[in-house]
Amino acid sequence: MGEAISTLFSLLIMWAMWHFLWKPLRLDILREELFNIRDSLFDLALDKKLSFEDQVYKELEIILNGTIRYAHRISFLSSLIFRISVEKDYPGKVVENRLYSGLRERIHAESDETLKKKLKVMLRKYEVTVARYMIFTSPTLIGFSIAAILYFCAITILRTGIGQINETYRISTQHLRQILNKPINDAEYQVYIGIQDKASIA
Repeated sequence: MGEAISTLFSLLIMWAMWHFLWKPLRLDILREELFNIRDSLFDLALDKKLSFEDQVYKELEIILNGTIRYAHRISFLSSLIFRISVEKDYPGKVVENRLYSGLRERIHAESDETLKKKLKVMLRKYEVTVARYMIFTSPTLIGFSIAAILYFCAITILRTGIGQINETYRISTQHLRQILNKPINDAEYQVYIGIQDKASIA
């Protein structure tokens, strides 16, 4: 009974730390990184490399502001449930944000290669930032990530061990062949005879 209470108390502490410390910390980090991306976008427009009235600027700013405002609602589980429900109700349909897909197309169609590269970097940072937040705040994804890391570590260690065993076997085989192919001198033969004599006496 005491162990069960202790385990329950430990789980409650872990949940409290997760809910009141870890998740708010990751949320603050997410918003800070999104603010940095938005500042980089503003700097592009400030340097006259992109107009404030440009459709790309407006759409990317809308996406960033929307994500910053509703970042607390982002979760892997809700995203997964949403996609499953859409797939169930509309089989074969691709789940994609029209604003986001349109933004990617406009960035891809940008004629200024330097500007296109910078915008692609911003969009990529946005995707990685949101994905990282979903991973670090999802117990399911964290569990899968740890399991995957342990699996690949075990595979690497196993492959290394097998490789070392094969190399040891190869060296031992070569050494044995050298010994067997080497002419036996009188001293070695006398030792061999002595061993055989002792074996027969025993």
